Amino acid sequence: MSKRSLKTIAEIVLMGGSHAGKTLEERRHTLFLNLIQIIGMIILTLMGVASIRQGGVFRGAFDIFTGGILLVALVLLRLSKRLKLPSVLCLSAVTLLFYYLLLEGGGDKSGALWIVAYPLIAIFIVGLTPGVVFTVVMFLAICAYAFFGAPIRSLLSPVLPGLADYGSNFGLRILFAYILTTALGVFYEAVRKNTQKKFESNVLALEKTTRDLTQRRNETDSIMKNVREGIFLLDREQRITTEYSRELESILERGSLAGVRLSDIVKPGVPEKVVSVLEDYLDMLYQPHDNPDLLREINPIDKVEFNLPVAEGGFKTKHLAFSFAPLGENGARQVLGTVRDVTSETNLVKELEAQEDKTKREMQKLSQIINVAPALMNEFIEDAEEEFENVNTLLKSEEENYSLLLPLLYQSIHAVKGNALLLGLGSLGNRLHNLESELNLYLARPKVEWNDLFNFTAGLGEMQKEIEEIKAVIEKLMAFQTNMSLSGLEQKNLLLTTLRRLVEKMAAEQEKEAALVMQDFRADAISPRYRKLVKEVLIQIIRNAVTHGLETPAVRVAAGKPQRGNIVIGCEKRQSRLRVTVRDNGGGLDPNAIRERAKTLPAFANLDLDKLSEGQVMSLIFKPGFSTSAAATLDSGRGVGLSLVKRRVEEAGGLLKVRTGKGKFTEFEISLPT
Repeated sequence: MSKRSLKTIAEIVLMGGSHAGKTLEERRHTLFLNLIQIIGMIILTLMGVASIRQGGVFRGAFDIFTGGILLVALVLLRLSKRLKLPSVLCLSAVTLLFYYLLLEGGGDKSGALWIVAYPLIAIFIVGLTPGVVFTVVMFLAICAYAFFGAPIRSLLSPVLPGLADYGSNFGLRILFAYILTTALGVFYEAVRKNTQKKFESNVLALEKTTRDLTQRRNETDSIMKNVREGIFLLDREQRITTEYSRELESILERGSLAGVRLSDIVKPGVPEKVVSVLEDYLDMLYQPHDNPDLLREINPIDKVEFNLPVAEGGFKTKHLAFSFAPLGENGARQVLGTVRDVTSETNLVKELEAQEDKTKREMQKLSQIINVAPALMNEFIEDAEEEFENVNTLLKSEEENYSLLLPLLYQSIHAVKGNALLLGLGSLGNRLHNLESELNLYLARPKVEWNDLFNFTAGLGEMQKEIEEIKAVIEKLMAFQTNMSLSGLEQKNLLLTTLRRLVEKMAAEQEKEAALVMQDFRADAISPRYRKLVKEVLIQIIRNAVTHGLETPAVRVAAGKPQRGNIVIGCEKRQSRLRVTVRDNGGGLDPNAIRERAKTLPAFANLDLDKLSEGQVMSLIFKPGFSTSAAATLDSGRGVGLSLVKRRVEEAGGLLKVRTGKGKFTEFEISLPT
């Protein structure tokens, strides 16, 4: 039989059923009454039967009668579940029984001793105040029998013969014992009731506190379940306690976080150095600190890029924002931490920044090209697209050693950069210059693999994208520039316009004075086959002429020359060849200066330069790696410009020659088959 079944049976037998709705005092009183009534009823009935069998009919009848009163009280108690009337009936039966025992005396007058226990029983059965009333009434009845025993015995002798005569001394002792028992009973019951009252008050307060705590716990649990932030507590070992929000597991994409060190949780997703700094930072939070603002500022994971491994392999990137606050003033015992998933916000900021950057670039492009003839811009776009197509073809070739392709790749990028700078597209020119710098790093390598050029190909894609953006802007501007002076230019005049812009731009940048002079220049002699090549060659040579050939106005005046330098270009057909010349009236080329410059350059370290003739020394300017500039700029310094010009001319079946007069001129002649 289970404990619950035994408890139910005990409640039915001893208390007449469950009294769960009653107070502790009421349940105690009910149990006490049931025990008195059941035990008293059984004992009195047995005693009554025994007395009758021994000839004491009156005594036996009295015992049975008293037991019947207890039975009635027990039935009332079980039926009504109320204590007042059953308690009075029960005490009445006890009163009759005890007073009868006092009168009858019992063996050796021991019946009088039962009366001493009456105050305790009365107070226990009906409570303190009613019990004292019953006790006082019984006290008066005892006094009456103690001091007026003879008249009472004579009065009751017909009904109760042989009543006890205690004598005055014995009667006084009974009274004193009764008074002492009454005092002890009253004191005990008063103390008990007061203690019980305090106990019940404390129980009520405890129950209220428990309810409040339960309610707060439920509220806290509800908050922890529904809050959209990861909230957690860290103990002194930097471990997450059992109290943390459900969102924390969702943000970190990990369950069962209780007892795990925070550094162990973030370790797989952040650099190792960050983990070490985080542990030191959390240790600081447990120490007394007078500057909480500083603690917040030095938080190493205030915003951190968190890489979570995924089942398919690889990582999923999240952006998380952690914050920490020590709980306590003189050294924290715990640290309150919060974490938010700010991936969406971070991505939005990046998108806005990218859009802002794109808008800024578009505005820069717009401001750069708004005053440029659409025809010139269209020519630039066509040439750039052709060069990029050439680069893509080279990259897709089956050549395994990319070192052989690098000069060709460089040549195309350099050509697009020069044209971009010529038209004032500074932003694009700068980016192409950076791409050119990256490509230049590989020129000195003996062998270059495809994976070495991965970053280059990515940058190339960005450049092509920017060219497309410029093309879109040009198409929009075409409708607004139809009335501009250059809108009706013929193709043959575009080259001259381009070259004039180049001279003006370069002269302003170099703080020199220069003019472009056409001498026997027949643009119609240049077939479409050579249009792009001639344009690139002229741009490169004119750029070199302004940068390296022409002197500053002060130097020219000191040398007895006009303040302004001239760059004279010519173009004509001679027999079956196209002859293009570029001549500047600058300082000319100095073979000795070229020789000394070559000695300082790594590209010529293996040559015995002192044994070269002047003609051989002059040819060094067409070699890769030769430059008179100390540092690379947007316009010069890489030592590849003239070498690429020579390569392209020779690839077209032409020749490139140079003539010079020290302090007087430098002239380049390009001869191409018609």
